[in-house]
Amino acid sequence: MSTLSPVNTLPLITIKPVPTVLPGTGNSGTTATTAAPTSIVTLGKNAALTSAQTYSSRGLVDEPATRPVLENERQDKVTLTMEGNFAAQPPGGVFHGLGAALLTQLSEGVNNYSQSLLKSSTGQALDPTEQLVDQTQLHTAADNSITLTVKTASGSTVLINLASQANGLAVQVQVKGGTLSDAERSAVGNLADAFQSAIDGFTETPPRLDLSKLTQFDPSLLSSVDLNAQLKLGESKYQTLGFHADGQNKTVNMSGPIGSLQLAVNTKNSQIMGNAQQQSQALNSYLSQFDAARRRGDGNQDLMTLFKDAFSAMNSVNSKDLKQVNLKTPSSISLNDVDHGMLTGLADFTASITQVPQSINPMRVNETDNFSYQVLQTTSINGENQLNHSIKQDQQSHLTASYHQGLYPGALAALDHTKQSQNYKYLQINDDASSSTSVAYKAGLLTAVSLVQAATQTTHSLKYEMGDLKEDTTTPVEATKTQDLLGILQTALRKDKQETKDSGSPTSENTLAIHSQVILQADPW
Repeated sequence: MSTLSPVNTLPLITIKPVPTVLPGTGNSGTTATTAAPTSIVTLGKNAALTSAQTYSSRGLVDEPATRPVLENERQDKVTLTMEGNFAAQPPGGVFHGLGAALLTQLSEGVNNYSQSLLKSSTGQALDPTEQLVDQTQLHTAADNSITLTVKTASGSTVLINLASQANGLAVQVQVKGGTLSDAERSAVGNLADAFQSAIDGFTETPPRLDLSKLTQFDPSLLSSVDLNAQLKLGESKYQTLGFHADGQNKTVNMSGPIGSLQLAVNTKNSQIMGNAQQQSQALNSYLSQFDAARRRGDGNQDLMTLFKDAFSAMNSVNSKDLKQVNLKTPSSISLNDVDHGMLTGLADFTASITQVPQSINPMRVNETDNFSYQVLQTTSINGENQLNHSIKQDQQSHLTASYHQGLYPGALAALDHTKQSQNYKYLQINDDASSSTSVAYKAGLLTAVSLVQAATQTTHSLKYEMGDLKEDTTTPVEATKTQDLLGILQTALRKDKQETKDSGSPTSENTLAIHSQVILQADPW
């Protein structure tokens, strides 16, 4: 158990006045001790402050020669936040609270704003030329940068930039192409928390993708939101992020030392998007399949978590956004409960995740550990009108992976240049899955509802003992399933209508049971 030291054992704090030469005495005159503006503070005999530090009511501060220099002398909330963050570590910590402060300040009427904070790397005061060069470097080509671009429906563009490197921190706000209305200014300001959440997630270790709130903007006021970020992690190592959202498209691209991910969601066919229950069911099913793919291919957990975060965020539904899309893209064919019961309820998308390959066996460098996974959904609606049309939705996934595994369960492959280390299995995975749904109407009558699902899984295993190949096996598994769901779906719909009538509240449990079958299954056996 810890004990507190007695008060009399703590190091003494002594304050010694600094000798000052009286005016007129020169170097050889008599000196006298007077009260000086700066005192030397000693914390015990071995803890004297350096000559370049001053003790004030705010704590230890640098001498003016080495104190950070502001581009503009002001004491607003943004500047105070910058000064408080500048000593933060890791590098991303300098942006804490800063994005939200800038957007809040903009919402309060500050259109154009520029500030930077510089510190001399030599310990000497910055000369004006050096200061200007460093300020320009910070604003235009810093090691770490985050830029938010918001375009309004009326045509104005708001640019927010945060940048940092070892010797400084900078921010800029610009409004171009017109004056913001009060409503637009408020709409941009409402992104403050979303912007800061995205910044905080991206700069964490390991990083997170927190983008869902950034997609939730009012499309009647804001036409698009873009976020681009770069964080320097080491010599020639960067983590980057690109995000875009507008009334019909959402995209995210992220890359770093462990790998990359890409995702694009298209809401142009907004009529295919289902209710909250359908979307939640489809989303949870996909997230579970992503986890299964990672386990089967021994993928990186952190990278897959980022992928799942992006997929969830991009498939979050903004009711205002959906309504606006429907107004802009009216369709002569609207979908009913039968149609929605046979679709995933998600907007069409393409997504991929790729790890950086690694060669962990120095005796067989061609055996690389890698993981690559792609998944997509496409939907087409064809026909003359509501009475005569067809719907087709395709879902596909593809997994390729390879990795080293110990010969015994739970054992890792510890590979080096010795023959004794060469006891392991090298597994190569190649999987494909697809799901295709078709719905057709003729003269207003439902004539066909079908579901075709297929999957193949191939595992190639090489087993080595003391460096010698002992086994070389390939295991293929394949399955195809075709279903005619017309009668089953009609029965489910009748049950839902009856249960709704009996309970007095809407229900779709029976239709959802059919809906769960149409979602892509990488392992349908």
